[in-house]
Amino acid sequence: MNTFLHVGYEKCASSFLQQHNFIEENGFYQLIRDRLWRNFLYHQLCAAQTSYYDPTHPTLPDSHLFKKFNVGMSVEGLVCGDSIDYALALSRYKEIFPDTKVLVIIRNQQDLIFSHYIQMVKMGYTRSIDTRLKEIMWDSQ
Repeated sequence: MNTFLHVGYEKCASSFLQQHNFIEENGFYQLIRDRLWRNFLYHQLCAAQTSYYDPTHPTLPDSHLFKKFNVGMSVEGLVCGDSIDYALALSRYKEIFPDTKVLVIIRNQQDLIFSHYIQMVKMGYTRSIDTRLKEIMWDSQ
């Protein structure tokens, strides 16, 4: 069984990879496309605190799917936002798919900050990049 997990840090081409690489034409089957799996992955695996976590996952896709595709998920919510501890989410995923190949793509800090700045400008932010850098430094204290 070939399984994969793409840990999508924000602003690291995750959407591009999901739309152009992790598609069936390239031999990938995204579990998130199945409603039951999507609910399980987002509401249990990636978000449920230990006291509320139910490890009972939906039935796995047909075995012929595993022969034809790499089965798994590409998800930003695993490491960003209000998710649980990253190591805990990974251990839960590994219980279901023990031989998963994990892909993590990171971006250098300067490019990441500039990309966030451009995105903010598109949403109406009007201050300079220098001011934004000072705000980031102030916020990190």
